[in-house]
Amino acid sequence: MQRNQERFSTMRRVVVAVSLLGMVSFGCADKDRSADASQQDDEVNPWDKDAFTPEGEIHVMDRFAEAQSARGAAADKMLYARHFDGPNLNTLGTSKLSLMLKKNPVGQPMVVYLNTGDGDLHADVRRGAIEQFVAASEYTATALDLRTGPNDGSRHPAAAGLASLPKTDTAKNTNAGTSGQNRGGSTSGSGSGAGGGSGGSSQ
Repeated sequence: MQRNQERFSTMRRVVVAVSLLGMVSFGCADKDRSADASQQDDEVNPWDKDAFTPEGEIHVMDRFAEAQSARGAAADKMLYARHFDGPNLNTLGTSKLSLMLKKNPVGQPMVVYLNTGDGDLHADVRRGAIEQFVAASEYTATALDLRTGPNDGSRHPAAAGLASLPKTDTAKNTNAGTSGQNRGGSTSGSGSGAGGGSGGSSQ
């Protein structure tokens, strides 16, 4: 009886020891998996990781869109009546001016066209609003060249583009040429077949 109790006690110790060993091994393995997953997250392509960026942070595509907007604003150089609320710049106007300032070459004056029409009664006050905005910005050292009317440099004739338009339709021309060759080949083939048939009948 005493031997059975000792044997049972020994077996229980063995079971407990094996269980503890398994728990320790599982914990270490889980820790290693977590470390590997964290390392893989750090090595993820930033374009893939951008899809999971929190809403409040700047995404890669936000930077791309801002760069394109700045380039367009700097090429246009014009402020319209819609960029003002009466004599004052509105948020649309300040946003466009900020983009223009960001893209303007360092050390060069920034040209701004006030294209608000010939009968603009607020033209002088609006010029002052533009100057005040630039003076209060981080680009306060930027000199301004304010002009009235549209930016003729943003226009170009469409004749050159229209003249080159047929050259861009290469796929259609290639397909037309291929189909013409196929039709020519099928016509000659049918002709020779007809000739062969008639020759055979004359014999």
